[in-house]
Amino acid sequence: MLAAVLYCGLALHPNLGGATASAQAVDSLLVRPINPALGERVAVWLRGVWPTSCTPRFTRAVEQRGGEILIYVSASAHDPPPSACTLVQTPYVVETTFEPEAAGWYDLEIYWVDSPFLPSLLTRGDVYVQQTPSVLLRPSAELSPSDPARALLFGTWPAGCAPRAGGVRTVSDRVVLRTVFDDSRCEPSQQQPFALLFDLPALDAGPWDLAWIDDLVDGDGVSSPVERFSLPLSVAPGRVETHLLDGAFEVRAAVRLAEGAPMGPARVASTGSEQSAFFYFLGPENLEIQVKVLDGCSLNGHFWVFGAANSDLEFSLRVRQVATGAERVYEHSGGSPAHAINDTTAFTGCGG
Repeated sequence: MLAAVLYCGLALHPNLGGATASAQAVDSLLVRPINPALGERVAVWLRGVWPTSCTPRFTRAVEQRGGEILIYVSASAHDPPPSACTLVQTPYVVETTFEPEAAGWYDLEIYWVDSPFLPSLLTRGDVYVQQTPSVLLRPSAELSPSDPARALLFGTWPAGCAPRAGGVRTVSDRVVLRTVFDDSRCEPSQQQPFALLFDLPALDAGPWDLAWIDDLVDGDGVSSPVERFSLPLSVAPGRVETHLLDGAFEVRAAVRLAEGAPMGPARVASTGSEQSAFFYFLGPENLEIQVKVLDGCSLNGHFWVFGAANSDLEFSLRVRQVATGAERVYEHSGGSPAHAINDTTAFTGCGG
């Protein structure tokens, strides 16, 4: 009887935002991710139309009681509740997160808090938390500013709604991978394998964070992204030397970036082949020097060196024959466009 009186009191106090605080005011309860694992945070979205302007906007508390998760939402972050509410149908969205304490099934209960009345149950749901992740993220084994970097996202997913790649972006020192899926055709009782390969942008040397954002987009275009997990990513400085013609020749370059500055090593870009290489001064997106070593032994008994630069900075290009230690240095003093290198008698040692 007491509970009935309090519930009626709740309905008679629209100023407190509690009019008809029931499941009728809840259109959807969305639990994300769709396949959480122990150690991941679980996000819960509650959407609907509230009978007053004092909608659920704040999470007061989250309690875990064994296999139950109790979430308390309210129109205010603390007591007292709003002093005035308008009796108008108002759409709302409230989100909260929690980290499960153990693997297994959880019953979710969402309660509306409208002091001084007892909490009123809005809706129920459930979520299954796996012991180990069903999705893994693996970046390239070695990363440098000059090497093309990739990340592989793979694992199992509910059948019928496997995620698709949604893009890659960098934010400060984070690389964010986004996947998108539509759960309208999901079959949670069946799992299917999937794999997505992401091409990462050129990254400066240093520590990075590689994060995965899992985004559910429903039929109305409403997005519900959650960050599943992230990994530390270390990008080493680019290499300063490369080897051509099956390792027979070592090539290095150095540059003076400003007058009075010391000469510093140029970095090897990933673009190249067995016979040619590229160097950059500031970043791998701006190639500065091209060099190639050719085997001209059948023509004139020498190995040939060709080179060109897209810069007027002072630089040097050093080519060393590994077997003999012989070395050729090609220099540009800076201040004017560099001349091409066409050295068809650079090294002997053919047939050695």
